[in-house]
Amino acid sequence: MAESNIPLEDPMRDSATDGGLDKTLPQPTLEFEMAIKMALGQSNAEEVGGTLIQSTPDHEGEDVELKRAIEMLLGQPNAEATEDSSVNYAPIDMEEQAELELLSGWESLRNQAKAQELNNSAVQLIQYFKQSGDCVEIDMAVQLMEEAIKLTPDGHADKASWLNTIGVAFLQRFEHLRELGDIGHAIQVMQQAVDLTPDGHADKAAQLTNLGSALLHRFECFGELGDIEHAIQVMQQAVDLTPDGHPDKAAQLTNLGGALQCRFEHLGELGDIENATSTYQRATTNTSSPPSIRYEAACKWATLCSHHQGSSSALHAYKVVLEIIHLTCHEAVIETVKCEMSRHEIVHLACHGIQDSKNPLDSALALYNGRLKLQDLMCLSLENVELAFLSASQTAAGNENLPEEAVHLAAGMLAVGYPSVIATMWSIGDKDAPIVADKFYESILGRSDELVSQNPRQSAAYALHAAVEHLRKEVSEMEFVKWVPFIHYRV
Repeated sequence: MAESNIPLEDPMRDSATDGGLDKTLPQPTLEFEMAIKMALGQSNAEEVGGTLIQSTPDHEGEDVELKRAIEMLLGQPNAEATEDSSVNYAPIDMEEQAELELLSGWESLRNQAKAQELNNSAVQLIQYFKQSGDCVEIDMAVQLMEEAIKLTPDGHADKASWLNTIGVAFLQRFEHLRELGDIGHAIQVMQQAVDLTPDGHADKAAQLTNLGSALLHRFECFGELGDIEHAIQVMQQAVDLTPDGHPDKAAQLTNLGGALQCRFEHLGELGDIENATSTYQRATTNTSSPPSIRYEAACKWATLCSHHQGSSSALHAYKVVLEIIHLTCHEAVIETVKCEMSRHEIVHLACHGIQDSKNPLDSALALYNGRLKLQDLMCLSLENVELAFLSASQTAAGNENLPEEAVHLAAGMLAVGYPSVIATMWSIGDKDAPIVADKFYESILGRSDELVSQNPRQSAAYALHAAVEHLRKEVSEMEFVKWVPFIHYRV
């Protein structure tokens, strides 16, 4: 929640200017406080007044003035005027003034509690909308936040937070419907949120990032240079406000890199592409950030390098990609591996393989906490996958009908949905597998000249050929047991 430099008025403070007033509530006011607590759940002045009068029998004769005050607070139609001639319009005394201020304070608290509930509901609706794309949900989120903002006075600590939330809702709706009014509203309220939030506040960097994202979207629609300049400015400010080692640092850097890359694509200034590349690289080094964010930054870094800085820089970037997504020891559990396989085009499995000749679907990969069976993999929704590399080291031999497990597992991976699979026809040495893998990825990811014209699936075969040829030179041609077993399958 955003802080404000405007202090909230103390609901217990008297509005009189007499500096010598005693701010301690008199006993009758304490009685009214208890009564107000009981009455806050009522819906109209009639009910509230009845509850208060029953709860304060010692204040007989004051019920008319109290009723009028309650009506004014609740906004009843007869709040400002009434035909009841018994109403006393004389100025209320200090005790009554304190009672009214107390009632006003409780009303304010109730409004803010409602605003918080509205914000929570709106955030949930925004999340639902991201999954369903149902415009009814995002429209409702906007309506809820508009009501929350109306309930929150200027200067309140939550005001900036509510403005940021409705800005996100406008931006989400713009991305879905492309209505230009939404992006304008998003930028307007996000700017207000930023202006209300001091630099030292924990939410400031995130609010700046959201504003930058909205400005970037508008730039992509209209090409107005002022928007991209402003986007880069606020995103740089978000990076500067986020300390190194903060979990959000990689995301802030990735967003800034994207804005710099966008400006380069429109203006062609080399300084922007150099800054974008270095910014993506910085994002990959923030190990406290989520691996998915660092992975995204590394992929963007590698892509820029492959197009603008040569294959050697691209290879370095791709090695970082592999390091980020590398699961080892206790990280390589069944559920995690299944999840990551569904998210990435390439999977490299350097683990033991186990075949079951009687029930091939029970053939499995040996992971940290158990076996990942082929029948489990077939239940996954593996879309847009490209390559599975089964680097099975020191695996058990198969039977006479199915000589080697890797061949069987390779066929299973083809059945799962991988169109290209690399495996071994027999067990390979621990020293040989990394040599082949390094050269293979250097070729396929570094985009060597001899592979540029190849189809991605064909390039895997050529890359494996180059890697095996390198291993053969390393170990000598006579050591065919070491370099012969590598094989590529493709459908």
